[in-house]
Amino acid sequence: MRPFSFVMGLAVALAMIAYPERGSSAELAQVLGERALWGKDFPEALTFIQAWNRVGERTVAVFPDKIVGASPLPSEPNAQPVARDLSRALTEIRPRPATRFQSLMVPSLAARPSFQAEVIRLPGNNSFQVAWTGPSVQFLAPNLMVTEVRQRLGEPETVAQEVEQTEGERRPAVLTIYVYANGAVRFVESDLSPRPGSVDHARLDVPVLSSTLFQ
Repeated sequence: MRPFSFVMGLAVALAMIAYPERGSSAELAQVLGERALWGKDFPEALTFIQAWNRVGERTVAVFPDKIVGASPLPSEPNAQPVARDLSRALTEIRPRPATRFQSLMVPSLAARPSFQAEVIRLPGNNSFQVAWTGPSVQFLAPNLMVTEVRQRLGEPETVAQEVEQTEGERRPAVLTIYVYANGAVRFVESDLSPRPGSVDHARLDVPVLSSTLFQ
């Protein structure tokens, strides 16, 4: 996997072109409930998705081994209070899922989180970000391919291209973004991946999921 350098809301996207696709996108319940696309700990992470609202995150990126908030922070001292707030939210937030999501999420409601909030440093970048990590967590299916996403969910609503800003002499990555569930879930492919056609990460819209998943 290439180094994580996704930062929403700053000047990451130097160019974006959207291409409409034929067919309708899968509904949110289908996308989140398609177990072949997600790791074993993903349903548990969904039960805590509202915790990201506590620290002002609107988008999180889901990797196989971590879930990362999109907002960059300039230093570790700036990031540590955010991580503490996110940790506290993991002990306080456990709402009841809405009926159509109960079969997916209820088994995780009574368990202690298998992940914790930490500050991570982005390789090749001067910023810090807050993430959910753990020694054996799995949030996104490993070695997931875009072809499998399409086979499981059908054609995306749109396909967009985004040129990712980088520091130093590394060539910017061209990201291809496959949009599902009215933009609530986006699967992202990078042209710098050592496995062409693989999903680098998925992006989740935190406010949409927070208001839709729970009663």
